[in-house]
Amino acid sequence: MRSEKLDIRTVVGITGAYVAYMMGSGFSTGQEILQYFACYGMAGLFSILLCMGLLIFAAVSFTRAGYLEKFQKPEDVYIYYCGKRLGKAYHYFTSAAIYLCFIVMVAAAGAAVEQYFGVSRIIGAVAIGALACATVMLGLNNLVSILGRIGPVMIVMVILMGVIAICRSDLGAAAGIIARIPDMQLLRASPSWALASVSYVGISVVWLASYLTSIGKNAGSIRSASFGAAGGVIVFYIGMLLIYFAIMLNIDELAGTQIPMLILAKHISPVMSAVFSVIIVTGIYTASVPLLWQTAFRLAEEGSLRFRRISVLLAAVGIAASLLLPFNRLMNIVYVLIGYLGFLLLACMILKAVKIIK
Repeated sequence: MRSEKLDIRTVVGITGAYVAYMMGSGFSTGQEILQYFACYGMAGLFSILLCMGLLIFAAVSFTRAGYLEKFQKPEDVYIYYCGKRLGKAYHYFTSAAIYLCFIVMVAAAGAAVEQYFGVSRIIGAVAIGALACATVMLGLNNLVSILGRIGPVMIVMVILMGVIAICRSDLGAAAGIIARIPDMQLLRASPSWALASVSYVGISVVWLASYLTSIGKNAGSIRSASFGAAGGVIVFYIGMLLIYFAIMLNIDELAGTQIPMLILAKHISPVMSAVFSVIIVTGIYTASVPLLWQTAFRLAEEGSLRFRRISVLLAAVGIAASLLLPFNRLMNIVYVLIGYLGFLLLACMILKAVKIIK
């Protein structure tokens, strides 16, 4: 029997892996925070707090379920929460959804390279797709180890930039700037902040199901897995809150841009801009790898020749598909659609928890 003691190294590793995974293209570029939260003004704050609470529940539930149930197949987690018929349907839906999100990540890499370096977005797309494919070959345990080390560094940089960007903004005019945001013509995830919350939680749950249950299955103790998952959500949302305020305070310059975070970084200094261009690409990489791994894992046994061939094929198709639409439009279409359907999975999780408690 594995120890139930709290292992701080395991907690930090899972927290870091969660943060690195969730920072992705949407968060690290600022596009996700702009479309889901900042575009609603102060109402976005309620959305962020609601999302954080629901995702603490979801993240802890997934890791605990993975630890206790030892799911053998990717679809098992969905059957566990939704029943056989709906669970299998969700398995197929999330398989397609996760791969579409990988395509969004590759598109973000292309947009970041184009905006910062002024070169063709094809270069960024090919680079991130190839790097993600190579990393997937290492297997889940190595992925968690790599992401667990990168995650803390990334969130510290995000928090630092958020604090500096807020301090350098015109705080005296903050109330007036924020008050007119809801009336601005901005690309929004949903007509209201409440629906945006539903969509954001939904897509997060879709992302996390297989990933966190697999991590929970391999964790040393259920306490370490639970604390690591909850810690990851909390740390992630601290960074999100800071960037949310930084974006709102600079909304006039950020509206309509592909990579808002790069604009914020340029306002601070050329050095910060260069550093954050690396952070953005790293964030895209750390999210694209688990997404590609999850897709390949659902189609073949990890480590097999078939798994490696499928990974290469998926990466190549993803690179080609990522060039069809601009990044912000692609993210708006894919994330919102998946998010609403994904929220149903959270509803099933809540019902399951209620049954267990009874």
